[in-house]
Amino acid sequence: MQVQKTNIKNTILEVARQSFLENGYQNTTMRGIAKEATNNWIEVEDISEMNEFQEHVKFIITYQKEFDLILHKCSGSKYENIKDYFIDRYTESSKAYLELMKEKYPQVNKEISDFFLHTTAGWWIQIVSEIVSHNLNEKEILDFLKEYMTFGTGGWKRLMNL
Repeated sequence: MQVQKTNIKNTILEVARQSFLENGYQNTTMRGIAKEATNNWIEVEDISEMNEFQEHVKFIITYQKEFDLILHKCSGSKYENIKDYFIDRYTESSKAYLELMKEKYPQVNKEISDFFLHTTAGWWIQIVSEIVSHNLNEKEILDFLKEYMTFGTGGWKRLMNL
């Protein structure tokens, strides 16, 4: 059973990579990836039990050179402002997430500014930038993310009145 999940996971990751490269971020959907990779959405949800951070870290390590290229070496190309694009996308995603949190938890602080969300989005993009530029290994990245999430979670809980 584990071998099958690993094969499904690898297939999904490769289909997702191809879809992002061919169609771009805005035209790639989870359902499209699932349909192409497995023709079964339930199988995709089975994968969600994996440790999310480890999967992100493995993705960053696997494509470290590509991240370094796009984040640090695109001056003079149409991608020279890609960090700003990522920050703007992450900011919009953060706003949507905050709205969901407000619905689920009415006591959540409703006065978190767009600029604060924009700034925290910038932190995440800079974190990825720093990770790829310093050639950290998987353990070092996971240790750092654990420290950062512990630090960040305390601040968010207080800011959101949770």
